[in-house]
Amino acid sequence: MLPEDQITVFNIRDFVDKATVAIEGAVRQPGTFALDESANVAFLIDLAKGLKQDAKLDLAYLFRENPDGTTEIETLNLEEILSGASSFELRDKDVLRVLSEKAFIDASTVSIVGAVRNPIELTVDSSLTVSAMVDLANGLKRDAKKDLAYVFRTYDDGSSELLNFNLEKVLAGDEAFEVMNRDQIRILSASAFIDGSKLSIVGAVRNPLSIEVDSAVTIKAFINLASGLKKDARKDLAYVFRTYDDGSQEILPIDLDQELNGGTQLKLMDKDQIRILSERTYYDGAVLNISGEVRNGMEMPYDSAITLDEVLNLAGGLTFAGDSARIVVYRISFQGRDIGKVKEIKLDSRRDAMFTFEPFDAIVVRKKAGFEFQEYVNIGGEVAFPGRYAIREGEKVGDLIRKAGGLTKEAFPQAANFTRQGKGKVFLSIDKILRIGNTYNNIELMPGDDLFIPSKDMTVEIRLANTEAAEYAAFANDYARESVNVAYVAGKNARWYVKNMVGGFGDNAKRTDVNVVYANGTVKDYKWFKPIFRYPKVKPGSMVVVGSKPVKEEKDKRDRFNSDFDWQEFSGNLLSQISAVFTVVVLANQL
Repeated sequence: MLPEDQITVFNIRDFVDKATVAIEGAVRQPGTFALDESANVAFLIDLAKGLKQDAKLDLAYLFRENPDGTTEIETLNLEEILSGASSFELRDKDVLRVLSEKAFIDASTVSIVGAVRNPIELTVDSSLTVSAMVDLANGLKRDAKKDLAYVFRTYDDGSSELLNFNLEKVLAGDEAFEVMNRDQIRILSASAFIDGSKLSIVGAVRNPLSIEVDSAVTIKAFINLASGLKKDARKDLAYVFRTYDDGSQEILPIDLDQELNGGTQLKLMDKDQIRILSERTYYDGAVLNISGEVRNGMEMPYDSAITLDEVLNLAGGLTFAGDSARIVVYRISFQGRDIGKVKEIKLDSRRDAMFTFEPFDAIVVRKKAGFEFQEYVNIGGEVAFPGRYAIREGEKVGDLIRKAGGLTKEAFPQAANFTRQGKGKVFLSIDKILRIGNTYNNIELMPGDDLFIPSKDMTVEIRLANTEAAEYAAFANDYARESVNVAYVAGKNARWYVKNMVGGFGDNAKRTDVNVVYANGTVKDYKWFKPIFRYPKVKPGSMVVVGSKPVKEEKDKRDRFNSDFDWQEFSGNLLSQISAVFTVVVLANQL
């Protein structure tokens, strides 16, 4: 305390163009004072006639305005300053706030986070405004979203509420917003808002919610936003249902105790749903299963609180073919006379969105009646318009050729190659389909069928085995191979080609075993019953094959006498049977 002869009384004129400092709170004479060049905090307290009895000595706040207009805050220990252990010099416009013990006990803890330069948490009185909080946080960042801000408010009874306000109007004084104890002001970033993550939390929390936040939010923070866990919430296990950008899903188990106590932290992603399990509703090992016309069939842990609408959303929703009015739940009974029996429950998602499940329920989404996606076949080669074509029920190979504009002049339908998924090549006579139309070759098309029409091939392949040409390999390299290709001669049969193109039949040839393999894969052979035209005709693209004589096995004539057959026993049995027959005849004549 200064002696009375050292106390200076100031006139208002003394403050004009002079530096000033202010002191408020638990002092006997709060006010604004002219700043002496050597003034410090201890001198300012003396000017305010000293501290009140309930002044808090271990904590005070000094608010300092920077040249750029921002405000920073310093925390001071008045006990050390007044004892001379430390000193703190004052500057123009400094404001010292001295707290009282009572005021500290009743003070409000408020915070401001997000798009501010210096996110802070303060213990202040309840008269603090949003504008003051923004100033204490060194102002807004450049990308701060000014048309919308949030306050996460927690009341004395433990309940919570999410409030929003127009930040620009509040800062301009056009709207009022009172800050209360435990309020957290969240200033959004424009870029974070655009790229924000949509997260949700459901299950055993007091206030399940879905919210747009930045991706840095933790599970612990999100649980706090949901007003915390219910009493029956499981602390050891929770799940995150994750949906990726491609629509695929994954269920991630998390150790909730680790998350809440600073252990391993799972980084949340856009579209994540946190599901907190309840001890009362969780069945160990129980699951729900959803399949059918949903984008992502899946199996998930059972939770009695989950609804049909939530399950469908977790499965990515219905496919285009899915029928919202034809959803079936298969439920097994675990008690009563029907134990072990399966019950079928029919649902409509538009009417039964809030339907809940029992352990091991299986949900199946049926397809809309008569709904079919386009199914395709391919046609290539010598057609007017080759490519991929959608098919209708009942369409056949001939219909596909007509869709493709028919064959070109260079087409060789006899050598067409038709393949079917799972079966490989199917031998069809395309030329008969085009010539006759309604033939057994004109089969019905199936998805994935592929038809290729090659160009004309006016050659014939002859296999050299069992022909005279096979012997030519000893002196001509052109015949040291399995077959030769020759020009097609119209109207000739297989015998003519063997005789005139490869020197005739070889010594080991079986002349009655001559086959022609046509370009479409079908085969014709030698006909015994025809007096003429026994040898099959050859067509362009065919292959002639000559069979070989069977290998004869020589047997020793004596082998038949060296068998294990007992001739003596056979003779005895034969004589006894003849005697018996003769006796019967004699007796019959006597009668």
